Amino acid sequence: MEFWINPEGKFVFMSPSCKRITGHDASEFTDDPSFLPNIIHPEDLPAFDRHRQEEEEKEGPIQEFEFRIFHADGSIRWVGHVCQRIFDEEGRFLGIRGSNRGITKSKRAEEALRESETKFRELTNASPAGIVVYRGSQLLLVNPA
Repeated sequence: MEFWINPEGKFVFMSPSCKRITGHDASEFTDDPSFLPNIIHPEDLPAFDRHRQEEEEKEGPIQEFEFRIFHADGSIRWVGHVCQRIFDEEGRFLGIRGSNRGITKSKRAEEALRESETKFRELTNASPAGIVVYRGSQLLLVNPA
């Protein structure tokens, strides 16, 4: 979902693809500047506010950020966000352009992998048998037994 925020902090463009990611129409974002912060998960809001402050103060590299939102259906979704300040040829600040993409599937896969690794580590460490794992000549794992 592509967007443009003007120098006053108002969305002047929000692509229709925001409906697919958030469940909300583009007009909800462009009509109400506080709409996006209102659907951000409360635990992610302080980091989002810091990111937004950095966006407004910094020139330079593209800013990246990940946060959770409440989808229109009530579910929690992850969003990957990238943005950059935009200037005209005379150096006047025109606003912030950015892109948000849905990353919920990849976040769920990361969490499943972490859980699997934790279970593996717990089972390996609890085993009464000695376990040693090598890859070639590199020692990868030795349990306490």
